[in-house]
Amino acid sequence: MAFPKPKQGGTDFEMAPADTHAARCYQVIDMGVQERPNSQYGPAHEIRIAWELTDCPMADGRNFAISRSFTYSLSAKANLRKILESWRGKAFDESELDAWTPDSLINAPCLLQVQHNTGTNGKTYAQVATVTKPPKGMTVPPLTNPTVIYSPEFHDPAAWALLTKWTQEKINNRVQAEGTAPESENPAPAGGGTFVDDDIPF
Repeated sequence: MAFPKPKQGGTDFEMAPADTHAARCYQVIDMGVQERPNSQYGPAHEIRIAWELTDCPMADGRNFAISRSFTYSLSAKANLRKILESWRGKAFDESELDAWTPDSLINAPCLLQVQHNTGTNGKTYAQVATVTKPPKGMTVPPLTNPTVIYSPEFHDPAAWALLTKWTQEKINNRVQAEGTAPESENPAPAGGGTFVDDDIPF
């Protein structure tokens, strides 16, 4: 079943507690090129990473989840690269950077710092502040939810069905280059990449 969307303001859903949590990545979603109304730089290719807080259940017993979107760039100043290097506990060298693929994040453990911030609309949001490598010897509990990798360029109906309606609508409304088909007939796997629980999470 699709994982429930975590609370992002309002009063209908529980909001992930502000704290440092043991977590694992369970979704990596290629959102395509998205409009950015509040940015002076215009549309950008985005990737959304979602984590399950494996040590933090909601009232109904399911674990909280939270996500963050990044511009899909690994340049030296890109937020995605900064988060990845903090998460793995070391900087990428050029060969590692060339070999890195988003599916390597699936099931990778981390310590996730969640903050509560108030938006311009007056609502409070739970947001991912930092992602760091777990300390040596720490065991992060396993995932309880299905892992998903999705890209509209390699449409997989099984992975698509696990996405929230909000995510599906965002992907469907992405900016598409002229003459580019919205979906490929070649499905990508819904599961994650190979994960080795060694000193570096990925």
